[in-house]
Amino acid sequence: MKPIFKSIANLVKVKKNPMMSYEEMLLKEKEYLGGGYFVHEMFKDGRLRPTADALKLYEHSGETMFDLDRIAGGTLNTSVAGKKFWSIIDAAGWKTNPDIPWNYMGGEHADELLSLLHQIIKPTHDYLMNTHLSPKSLLIVNLNQRLYFNFLYAVFNGSGWFDYFADAFNIYVDKQNITDPKILMDKMIDERINNAYPFKQPDGTIKRIHIPLIEQGGRTIQNMIDKGVI
Repeated sequence: MKPIFKSIANLVKVKKNPMMSYEEMLLKEKEYLGGGYFVHEMFKDGRLRPTADALKLYEHSGETMFDLDRIAGGTLNTSVAGKKFWSIIDAAGWKTNPDIPWNYMGGEHADELLSLLHQIIKPTHDYLMNTHLSPKSLLIVNLNQRLYFNFLYAVFNGSGWFDYFADAFNIYVDKQNITDPKILMDKMIDERINNAYPFKQPDGTIKRIHIPLIEQGGRTIQNMIDKGVI
């Protein structure tokens, strides 16, 4: 047996409690990271003050609910469950209703939206984990609660961001031979806080852009770790 797999066998000991279930982690994501409803119309109708900090924070965010982004979410929104999720919000008229505040958690529709969120995220999460992480990386992530949570949250960030974080993680594990989950988690937090996503420009060039919401997510995850939430 190679030394790498001997060390992996001890990774779960880093977290003294048993691994949370997928469903428990999804609830933690919603509670600490996902939040409620947001749409840019809130800046126009007075539900949110269009301060420089607020505009910068939401510059690359569209219409979001439980951290699912209607614009940036891609195929998450085109599944049967995804279409149903947004159709409920459309039928309720949240986008233009001034009585629906920022961070609205769904009211009478909350339970149905959360159930649909499970149906949206799980198959995409399973697919991305198995296709973007190397075999060695996947084994490490599946054995460590915090790393697993990080990549669950990456699904909400979008498939491009999942790829961004998975590429970095694979380099740390496969090329730099880092297997300590604490060190790897610290590096994933750093990747989020100091993110520089490669956006393709109209002229075909690549421009790396820092996204404040991704940084904020990294700081929130660190806070969750510090408090023993995950």
